[in-house]
Amino acid sequence: MKLLLACALVLFISAPVSAAGTPCEKADTSFAKFLRQFGENKQFQKRRIVLPLVARFGDYQMVAPEVKLMSSSELEKLDYPLFRSNEEMKRDGVAQSVLLSTKRYAEVVQDQADADSDRILFKFRSIGGCWFLEELHDKSL
Repeated sequence: MKLLLACALVLFISAPVSAAGTPCEKADTSFAKFLRQFGENKQFQKRRIVLPLVARFGDYQMVAPEVKLMSSSELEKLDYPLFRSNEEMKRDGVAQSVLLSTKRYAEVVQDQADADSDRILFKFRSIGGCWFLEELHDKSL
């Protein structure tokens, strides 16, 4: 497990850095603004994912989760949107909550309030002033 995370970090650190010294075109002014754009703009979303993405499937309180490193083509094959926009959340009856937010790390959950069928935790990290999705944990039953 630690090896998977180390490999993902090495791949990310070797990602191209812009002329401004950030790993994206322009540093994010806030996590809230980044998160809004991440949900609403699918092209922006694709540029702000650490690949391969560490993905866990299963509720660790019941069974050991399956862990995968997912490529962009595998992410496109998911049965659901990777990260729902506001419109998609309304349509699917899903709510979003920021569970934790610091200067460099944040956790966001999108889930259905009264169901175990749709619970996904997203982990984001700020590197060089730019936020990236580094891990997801699909706890849906």
